[in-house]
Amino acid sequence: MQDQVQQQYQAALEFFNKQNYKKAFIKLIEISNQCSDDPEYLFLMSEILKIRSDFAAREKVLRTLCKFSDKIQFQILYMKQLMQNKAVNQALDIGLQIQMKTLSLPEQTEVFDMMSAIYIQENDFDGLAEIVAGYESFEIKTEQYYYSQSLLCLNSLNEPKALLHLREAVLENQNFDEAWVALALLHDKMGDSDLSMANLEKALDANPLNASALKHYSKKSIQLGCVDKAVEKVDFYLKTHNFDVEMSSQFASLLKTKNQNDIVQRESDKLSYYFGHQITL
Repeated sequence: MQDQVQQQYQAALEFFNKQNYKKAFIKLIEISNQCSDDPEYLFLMSEILKIRSDFAAREKVLRTLCKFSDKIQFQILYMKQLMQNKAVNQALDIGLQIQMKTLSLPEQTEVFDMMSAIYIQENDFDGLAEIVAGYESFEIKTEQYYYSQSLLCLNSLNEPKALLHLREAVLENQNFDEAWVALALLHDKMGDSDLSMANLEKALDANPLNASALKHYSKKSIQLGCVDKAVEKVDFYLKTHNFDVEMSSQFASLLKTKNQNDIVQRESDKLSYYFGHQITL
């Protein structure tokens, strides 16, 4: 960087460290043309964009950063951002490239966790089995490892072993909502409705916006005839995701059990207007 540009960058860094992100962002914009290939500049810009929740722009900056720097951590950040932006195939390509390099144990752990999450999302059990083998070769045991093992066991119809791995996953991380949901479904299949509901509540405590947990919780609440908590939880979800058709339908089903047909009609009208989907009262 030239001296004047370096001063601008240092000023931006100072503002960033003082959590004055708006001024830091403005300073970086002022020198963007001169620093478009500078890794330090690009990394700082990516961090500010993360704070600003501008994830589309952050993805572009991280892609550029990885062109000018071969640091593994930058590639991992790029992969994470791609996953957050639901660019799963691109994230998988980056992950496969990273795995060909020499990684530290923490880096290897991060990559395994992300790769397993992708294979789970894509229902690719062959890919997932390879990652699990990788975990074991490095003696890495994270909650994602146990969760991956449980899904492989479920896929091979070994439910008792799946149950053990899911319990290990939530012991590693009490806020692992997806593992709590899987536990709930497994306990429900085994006929234990109370434990299934308790697991779904754990999932929703960890993540109130977990749609899968909420839909199962609502349906079980209707079956068990205790819908008040479910109504509250679904109402909270719909304040953020107002146009989730399935959840709106579920909300109407819950309210019908409470004879709140005026609100059911409102939900029906909304679904009919936006999606052509009507609830039968």
